[in-house]
Amino acid sequence: MGCIEDSGNHKRITPLLRFYTSKSEEELTSLDEYVENMGENQKAIYYLATDSLKSAKTAPFLEKLVQKDIEVLYLVEPIDEVAIQNLQTYKEKKFVDISKEDLELGWCLWFLLFIYWLKGEGYLPLAALLFFSDGFGVNLMEFVVIPGDEDEVKERETKQEFNLLCDWIKQQLGDKVAKVQISKRLSSSPCVLVSGKFGWSANMERLMKAQALGDTASLEFMRGRRILEINPDHPIIKDLNAACKNAPESSEAKRAVDLLYDTALISSGFSPDSPAELGNKIYEMMAMALGGRWGRYEDDDEVEASEVGAADTDTSASETSENQVIEPSEKEREVVGSVEGDEEVSDNGCSYGGLKFTYT
Repeated sequence: MGCIEDSGNHKRITPLLRFYTSKSEEELTSLDEYVENMGENQKAIYYLATDSLKSAKTAPFLEKLVQKDIEVLYLVEPIDEVAIQNLQTYKEKKFVDISKEDLELGWCLWFLLFIYWLKGEGYLPLAALLFFSDGFGVNLMEFVVIPGDEDEVKERETKQEFNLLCDWIKQQLGDKVAKVQISKRLSSSPCVLVSGKFGWSANMERLMKAQALGDTASLEFMRGRRILEINPDHPIIKDLNAACKNAPESSEAKRAVDLLYDTALISSGFSPDSPAELGNKIYEMMAMALGGRWGRYEDDDEVEASEVGAADTDTSASETSENQVIEPSEKEREVVGSVEGDEEVSDNGCSYGGLKFTYT
């Protein structure tokens, strides 16, 4: 709290702060220790604000940073994010929220442009243009390709390949997102939902919702600044890219986009607007995926057919027992006919005609 309210002493209080990190999940780490462990090319202090340590460990925002061995601070207390935003920098290192858009890792673009200018590439005018364009909210970094940099060339080609998909997904989602773009922070997840550069993070949005006198108008405005980032290397995104080119009106593809957004909403720390609607979407997709598996439909048909056959057999048997008249055999007729003669009775039995019966 002192980092926020006591502006005169916050520089003395800041070294006392302790956080869990992606490299120290069991013990708390100070900012001084974080700066000492920073890589040579790391120019910022990266952090992620969540509601719990478990959520921070599994957040999709971490994937690329962990892959590059970059340490990230976990801000799990409600006041942590407000304190860090109030500090802005520590030992000339800027704090960077990895859940916001335009996350840059490694060398700063301005420094790279300056190096290429020293080599005679003539990139200083372009650097000046980028500097002034940033003040007008224009992101010209998408159009910059440094000669000889294979990663930049590959990134440019990927953007061109998936540009149609980004536009198609944005059309399906409408005002739910500000834009759809290729992600630089994902390696295993299909997509992630990030906040705008000046928007609220998912953690800050939860805090603002909890305020008794919260400004709902500001909340709705900040929601509209969310950005969906997709991973072009993920199979789901590749399938959707094929769908938008070959079957853009497919109802199944559109349902997949809606479910993809809702899933990214939860995995990125946001709360779904309608949990019941999300549940119905998941049930529908599960029914489509599991329908007919493990022979369920075939077994049901066989059971139904056997039940119908058994019912038919019982019905025919009952009809036969009710309608059929059993005629006596010829021998029975002879016996019955012979009984009609004179009866003779003795102590040992009796006789009827030619038949004799003995008592035992």
